[in-house]
Amino acid sequence: MQLPDEEPRLITWDDLPHRTDLDEFERKIAKDPFDVKLRALLMMRLVFWASDQAELQSNRLRQILWFIENVPDWKYCGSMFVQLKPTDFGFAAVENAWKNQIENSDNVMRRVNNYLLHYSHQNKFMPELFDSLFENYKENLWVRWLKELKNPDHNIFDELLNEERNKPLPTTEEIEKIRAEFDEKLFHDTAYFENHAFNEYQKALKSFDEKFSPKDFAVISGYSNKHCTFFFEMDFDPEILMDRIRITSWTIRHMPWNKAFRGGLLISPFDNGSGFEGSMKILAPIKFFCDLWLEQFERFPEDLEIARNAAWYGKRIWLVAPEDYKRMMKALGKTAVGKRAKQLTR
Repeated sequence: MQLPDEEPRLITWDDLPHRTDLDEFERKIAKDPFDVKLRALLMMRLVFWASDQAELQSNRLRQILWFIENVPDWKYCGSMFVQLKPTDFGFAAVENAWKNQIENSDNVMRRVNNYLLHYSHQNKFMPELFDSLFENYKENLWVRWLKELKNPDHNIFDELLNEERNKPLPTTEEIEKIRAEFDEKLFHDTAYFENHAFNEYQKALKSFDEKFSPKDFAVISGYSNKHCTFFFEMDFDPEILMDRIRITSWTIRHMPWNKAFRGGLLISPFDNGSGFEGSMKILAPIKFFCDLWLEQFERFPEDLEIARNAAWYGKRIWLVAPEDYKRMMKALGKTAVGKRAKQLTR
């Protein structure tokens, strides 16, 4: 019984527990104190169904401190489930625990998690705290992400999107070659993707840059999608988001016919912008992907599968990007194939 070698994906909304008896959680945790999944479920249970009872407040504080003391560098420790407000029971103890952990290591993620403890209830940029925590980490992607969240004049995605825009489209022959090699059965078992470890994901990213492999593609798209589920703005992982932009851009350019576009596997979260709470920095990638879809539809005007994928994406974004939705529907409505695609996505 020990902690896993790397941070697992602990919870999703699908894991929201019923009003399970707290004693049952305690009995199971006593048998295996390092069952982090179970502890995360208990935290979820306490967040949503804890009352003002002192016993439940103490239990939640105990779980929060366990995570801070044992896995302070996990991204989970920056989530809403490990946050307290200054008026909550035990806030001072949590602050002190983070202070101790920062003194013990230079790891940037525990500094990020500490910053999020305060950001979660203030919801604004805090320059003094930011400078004290990140003076030596200004170029770190997470640090840049935190600084730019509330900056309307800059988007952390801009540099990457410009890079992706400048990439050439593959030839028709290259697209058809991939189409012939691709096995859609890779997408049938989503549990297959979730079981991939982070080191295998990194390996797939590296090899995919060098040469296309259906398996690497499946690992990258599947793993990043499974680790791209968000509860609120600060759950957006900039590292995963950057990977998602790259793989989504690559897929629209090289595999615009892929039926997997009609689900979240290839385009989430760039289809609804949920979780950004008004900052809407997600809209820059959405506009870029719309441009790509329209470019591909123009290149292959008789391909119904490509037209359906473009229409499906347009329908998915109409609430958060109505102007992009309108221009996509207008372009599709100019051809018989496009009109048919719109009908099929109603």
